[in-house]
Amino acid sequence: MKNGSYDLKLISVNRFNVVAGALLLLVIVFQLFSYFTEPKIAYIQAEKVFGEFKLKKDLERDLEKSNAVQKKILDSMKLNLQMAYENVSRKKEQKLIMEYKIQEQQYFLKEKQSNDVYAETAEQYTAQIWKQLNQYIQEYGDQHGYDYIYGLKSEGELMYGKKSHDITEEVLKVVNEKYNNEEK
Repeated sequence: MKNGSYDLKLISVNRFNVVAGALLLLVIVFQLFSYFTEPKIAYIQAEKVFGEFKLKKDLERDLEKSNAVQKKILDSMKLNLQMAYENVSRKKEQKLIMEYKIQEQQYFLKEKQSNDVYAETAEQYTAQIWKQLNQYIQEYGDQHGYDYIYGLKSEGELMYGKKSHDITEEVLKVVNEKYNNEEK
């Protein structure tokens, strides 16, 4: 009987070793799987990429050229308005006063229209820039195997990132190269 209980203990110990070994193997496999399937994550400084994107600079220059033309027109209208005011001040004729008021209304209307067009165009350009940037960054992420690329903003959702995960300069170089190649 002693020999039978010894055999039973040996079988229990062997089962325990097999179960423990299987659990240990399962844990090791899970750890390896977790290690190799960990997502590839990086971030970019979104404001820097946006600010230094060549498309943004090109559209900004176009917008400023257009605004300079409108400013010249407004400056000319303002000069005419000032001269009309001086004329009204000297002569005080009803007809001149009415003409002055009409010119003044035209000036303010033109100024408002110019400001509205500027704001609307700036908004359209911003949307166009972000659309292009998002496309380029998505392509970059796909080509380089990233699961996530976060945009770091001063008021954004990602408030910190290790410098080793910052791919801003690399992405900035690639998006500007892509834009330059498409521009030609």
